[in-house]
Amino acid sequence: MQYTSPIKIVLIYLFFLNITLCIISLAKNNRITAEEKSVSEKIYISCSLLGLLLLLAAFILFISSFFTPYKKSSILLVTVIICTVLSVVCFLMSFVIHYSQWNDDFYKYSINAMNPSAWNFTLFWLCMVALALSVIITCEEQLSG
Repeated sequence: MQYTSPIKIVLIYLFFLNITLCIISLAKNNRITAEEKSVSEKIYISCSLLGLLLLLAAFILFISSFFTPYKKSSILLVTVIICTVLSVVCFLMSFVIHYSQWNDDFYKYSINAMNPSAWNFTLFWLCMVALALSVIITCEEQLSG
Protein backbone atom coordinates (compact mmCIF):
# COMPACT_ATOMS: atom_id res chain seq x y z
CA MET A 1 0.00 0.00 0.00
CA GLN A 2 1.31 3.43 -0.88
CA TYR A 3 1.65 6.47 1.35
CA THR A 4 -1.71 8.03 2.21
CA SER A 5 -1.77 11.80 2.33
CA PRO A 6 -4.01 13.69 4.78
CA ILE A 7 -6.12 15.04 1.93
CA LYS A 8 -7.00 11.47 0.92
CA ILE A 9 -8.09 10.70 4.47
CA VAL A 10 -10.25 13.85 4.48
CA LEU A 11 -11.84 12.74 1.21
CA ILE A 12 -12.60 9.30 2.64
CA TYR A 13 -14.34 10.90 5.63
CA LEU A 14 -16.18 13.29 3.32
CA PHE A 15 -17.48 10.45 1.16
CA PHE A 16 -18.56 8.60 4.30
CA LEU A 17 -20.32 11.74 5.59
CA ASN A 18 -22.09 12.28 2.27
CA ILE A 19 -23.31 8.69 2.17
CA THR A 20 -24.54 8.93 5.76
CA LEU A 21 -26.35 12.22 5.10
CA CYS A 22 -27.99 10.81 1.99
CA ILE A 23 -29.29 7.81 3.92
CA ILE A 24 -30.59 10.14 6.66
CA SER A 25 -32.32 12.40 4.11
CA LEU A 26 -34.01 9.41 2.51
CA ALA A 27 -35.03 8.05 5.92
CA LYS A 28 -36.55 11.39 6.99
CA ASN A 29 -38.57 11.66 3.79
CA ASN A 30 -42.05 10.32 4.47
CA ARG A 31 -43.03 10.42 0.78
CA ILE A 32 -40.90 7.38 -0.07
CA THR A 33 -43.39 4.97 1.47
CA ALA A 34 -46.50 6.85 0.32
CA GLU A 35 -48.69 4.98 -2.12
CA GLU A 36 -49.74 8.02 -4.13
CA LYS A 37 -46.73 9.93 -5.42
CA SER A 38 -46.67 12.74 -7.93
CA VAL A 39 -44.24 12.67 -10.83
CA SER A 40 -42.00 15.26 -9.20
CA GLU A 41 -41.85 13.22 -5.98
CA LYS A 42 -40.82 10.14 -7.94
CA ILE A 43 -38.13 12.17 -9.71
CA TYR A 44 -36.54 13.68 -6.61
CA ILE A 45 -36.60 10.34 -4.78
CA SER A 46 -34.99 8.59 -7.75
CA CYS A 47 -32.41 11.39 -8.06
CA SER A 48 -31.52 10.97 -4.39
CA LEU A 49 -31.20 7.20 -4.78
CA LEU A 50 -29.08 7.57 -7.92
CA GLY A 51 -26.87 10.10 -6.14
CA LEU A 52 -26.44 7.64 -3.26
CA LEU A 53 -25.44 4.85 -5.64
CA LEU A 54 -22.95 7.12 -7.40
CA LEU A 55 -21.46 8.18 -4.07
CA LEU A 56 -21.10 4.55 -3.04
CA ALA A 57 -19.39 3.77 -6.35
CA ALA A 58 -17.02 6.73 -5.96
CA PHE A 59 -16.20 5.69 -2.40
CA ILE A 60 -15.45 2.09 -3.39
CA LEU A 61 -13.37 3.19 -6.39
CA PHE A 62 -11.42 5.64 -4.27
CA ILE A 63 -10.65 3.01 -1.64
CA SER A 64 -9.61 0.54 -4.33
CA SER A 65 -7.26 3.13 -5.86
CA PHE A 66 -5.04 2.71 -2.79
CA PHE A 67 -4.34 -0.89 -3.71
CA THR A 68 -3.74 -0.53 -7.46
CA PRO A 69 -0.60 0.40 -9.41
CA TYR A 70 0.01 4.00 -10.48
CA LYS A 71 -1.40 3.91 -14.03
CA LYS A 72 -4.58 2.12 -13.05
CA SER A 73 -4.90 4.34 -9.99
CA SER A 74 -5.09 7.47 -12.13
CA ILE A 75 -7.88 5.90 -14.20
CA LEU A 76 -9.77 5.07 -11.02
CA LEU A 77 -9.36 8.62 -9.74
CA VAL A 78 -10.78 10.04 -12.97
CA THR A 79 -13.73 7.66 -12.56
CA VAL A 80 -14.16 8.91 -8.98
CA ILE A 81 -14.36 12.46 -10.34
CA ILE A 82 -16.98 11.45 -12.90
CA CYS A 83 -19.11 9.65 -10.28
CA THR A 84 -18.84 12.64 -7.95
CA VAL A 85 -19.88 15.08 -10.70
CA LEU A 86 -22.90 12.96 -11.52
CA SER A 87 -23.89 12.73 -7.84
CA VAL A 88 -23.60 16.53 -7.57
CA VAL A 89 -26.01 16.86 -10.50
CA CYS A 90 -28.40 14.33 -8.92
CA PHE A 91 -28.49 16.10 -5.57
CA LEU A 92 -28.93 19.49 -7.22
CA MET A 93 -31.86 18.17 -9.26
CA SER A 94 -33.35 16.55 -6.17
CA PHE A 95 -33.03 19.80 -4.21
CA VAL A 96 -34.56 21.98 -6.93
CA ILE A 97 -37.48 19.64 -7.61
CA HIS A 98 -38.19 19.03 -3.92
CA TYR A 99 -37.98 22.71 -3.01
CA SER A 100 -40.06 23.90 -5.96
CA GLN A 101 -43.05 21.79 -4.89
CA TRP A 102 -43.85 24.32 -2.18
CA ASN A 103 -43.25 27.42 -4.32
CA ASP A 104 -46.94 28.39 -4.55
CA ASP A 105 -47.45 28.70 -0.80
CA PHE A 106 -43.88 29.73 0.00
CA TYR A 107 -44.73 32.05 2.87
CA LYS A 108 -47.03 29.54 4.49
CA TYR A 109 -44.78 26.48 4.19
CA SER A 110 -41.28 27.92 3.91
CA ILE A 111 -39.91 26.34 7.10
CA ASN A 112 -41.54 22.97 6.47
CA ALA A 113 -40.53 23.00 2.82
CA MET A 114 -36.90 23.79 3.50
CA ASN A 115 -36.43 21.12 6.16
CA PRO A 116 -36.41 18.04 3.86
CA SER A 117 -34.75 19.78 0.94
CA ALA A 118 -32.05 21.24 3.18
CA TRP A 119 -30.54 17.75 3.38
CA ASN A 120 -30.23 17.68 -0.41
CA PHE A 121 -28.76 21.18 -0.44
CA THR A 122 -26.17 20.14 2.15
CA LEU A 123 -25.36 17.03 0.14
CA PHE A 124 -24.91 19.16 -2.97
CA TRP A 125 -22.32 21.40 -1.33
CA LEU A 126 -20.51 18.56 0.42
CA CYS A 127 -20.29 16.75 -2.91
CA MET A 128 -18.84 19.92 -4.44
CA VAL A 129 -16.12 19.87 -1.76
CA ALA A 130 -15.52 16.16 -2.44
CA LEU A 131 -15.28 16.94 -6.14
CA ALA A 132 -12.70 19.65 -5.52
CA LEU A 133 -10.65 17.31 -3.34
CA SER A 134 -10.89 14.56 -5.96
CA VAL A 135 -9.57 16.90 -8.63
CA ILE A 136 -6.73 18.02 -6.35
CA ILE A 137 -5.77 14.42 -5.56
CA THR A 138 -5.89 13.43 -9.23
CA CYS A 139 -3.71 16.38 -10.24
CA GLU A 140 -1.31 15.60 -7.40
CA GLU A 141 -1.05 11.98 -8.57
CA GLN A 142 -0.41 13.06 -12.15
CA LEU A 143 2.25 15.63 -11.21
CA SER A 144 4.06 13.39 -8.75
CA GLY A 145 4.10 10.38 -11.08
